[in-house]
Amino acid sequence: MPADVPLLRVMAKPIRATLIRRHLCPAGDPAAARLVCFTSGNAGAALVAEGLAPVIVGPGGGMTATRWWTPGEIRQTWPDHFDATSGHLPLPLVVALGRALRDHLGPLPPVVEVPTGSGETILALSWAYPETRLVAVTHLDDHTDHHDGMPLWDVVRSRFEVRRADTGHTAQLCANLHT
Repeated sequence: MPADVPLLRVMAKPIRATLIRRHLCPAGDPAAARLVCFTSGNAGAALVAEGLAPVIVGPGGGMTATRWWTPGEIRQTWPDHFDATSGHLPLPLVVALGRALRDHLGPLPPVVEVPTGSGETILALSWAYPETRLVAVTHLDDHTDHHDGMPLWDVVRSRFEVRRADTGHTAQLCANLHT
């Protein structure tokens, strides 16, 4: 990427947490909502800051995961909980996230690099900014590492150029991060 392509640094998790709270508790007590969140830290912390009391699997919680759990595995383990794991949100909430991010960010330049972990934020941005070329950047930090089993990863690979920040390797459409 040319040096003049900006890296978009937006704190999407607090905006996301607000949308989840509004979805789960339109008129009620957010602490009563039942939800679970597998997290590298940011998503779980944002939910707690929003007044929610999720079961957190990861930093800040009482449990840790050694691999990426599928939405089905989470639903089987916590059948009465909303899955607030990044990359597991229902599509209408991801679209709403894109609208909220657009309201927060305003116009973007023609090409932007987007820190990408689960893929949820870049997909939300792609629907909110169809005129902007978004480049997924992985491996910037613990929140943007690639994990096998991420349910949105095939969509990310098929829609965006993907660049690994730790190696500079750029993969075009449908390329595999592991090559």
